[in-house]
Amino acid sequence: MATNSGGSGGGDSLQFSTKLEVMVNGQKLEDEVVTSVVVEQDIDQPSMAQVAVDNITREFSGGVSIGDEIQILFGREGEGEGSAEEVFSGQVATVEPKYSAEGESVVTLRAFDKLHQLVRGRNSRAWEEKTEKVILSDVLDPYGLSLDTDLEYDVIHAYQHNQTDYEFLMHRAKMYGAFVRLDGNKVIVKKPDHERDFRSDIVLETKDKADYELRHFSPRMNASEILSEVEVRGWDPIKKEEVVGVATPGSGPHGRLGPALGHQMSGGSKKSFSVDSPIFSEEEAKAKAQSLLYDSMMSFVTGTGVVAGRSALSAGQVVEVKLYNKDRTFDANYRFNGRYLLSGVTHRYTREKSGNLGGYQSLVRFRRDATQS
Repeated sequence: MATNSGGSGGGDSLQFSTKLEVMVNGQKLEDEVVTSVVVEQDIDQPSMAQVAVDNITREFSGGVSIGDEIQILFGREGEGEGSAEEVFSGQVATVEPKYSAEGESVVTLRAFDKLHQLVRGRNSRAWEEKTEKVILSDVLDPYGLSLDTDLEYDVIHAYQHNQTDYEFLMHRAKMYGAFVRLDGNKVIVKKPDHERDFRSDIVLETKDKADYELRHFSPRMNASEILSEVEVRGWDPIKKEEVVGVATPGSGPHGRLGPALGHQMSGGSKKSFSVDSPIFSEEEAKAKAQSLLYDSMMSFVTGTGVVAGRSALSAGQVVEVKLYNKDRTFDANYRFNGRYLLSGVTHRYTREKSGNLGGYQSLVRFRRDATQS
């Protein structure tokens, strides 16, 4: 248990005690043996965890095996029984003990979620006249993973060319601008929907004693990579004609200011062409063009933040940020207030030591396609 304190400038910053549960094969590790925990979540790669534990009796270096199940839960003391939420579930991938002449011993357990199974081995295979859902299910079925997707496209031809199953899965998802995440044994492959993914109950605020206290916030506004149009070209082998898909900025959940500023700063329209992968239908071409344009637009405002530890934060969510003025007033029209997509979250815990408060923090990585004004 660690007391979190500090904050964004006031003297009465939120203080709380961390509730941490680390389970290995269903058995909870004693609180006093866990020295640190790091959980990394990103929208474009498998989740990873790193747990450091005291290893005086060599119980962990000799007893934990590769492939053991591990779960990590965080919460706050005083929030009631069962309030700790799971932030990671996966399998141990490495066991790394460290020994010293003074007798101290620590072992670090590194783990990945079940998507890491798709990284092993490479395959070459093809699909003809299938739906995207069937193709992705064929990839996931051998691993005991189910699929939840909104990609209902008809695919004339798809080829996995000496790729790992994970590389192929991410390639197919990225073609349509979809995010990939894991929920238990279910792989969710869906396009971002900023209204569906908005968590109205999560507001990151730079004020003392906020429920989600935003301790540091570092945004970056950059229009150098913003595009005004993306064009994808391919070839229909049946009709023997060129296939073209075009995407231009629309009125998305965050508005159009990002693309507008990019156009203004560059001195004219910035167009991009893509011909780097096989495209067989206009539907595929348009979907890929929209995906490439979305990535460009969402690079307009990016950055990082530090939040007093909260297990409810996870990659793929859309949350609101409220930045308060020095006099503690709030201006809703300030350009960096508003909604952001969390592209990644790091949950980090360090046990209290002499002279070191320790505690639990959530580091967030964010992006969006516009400012407020």
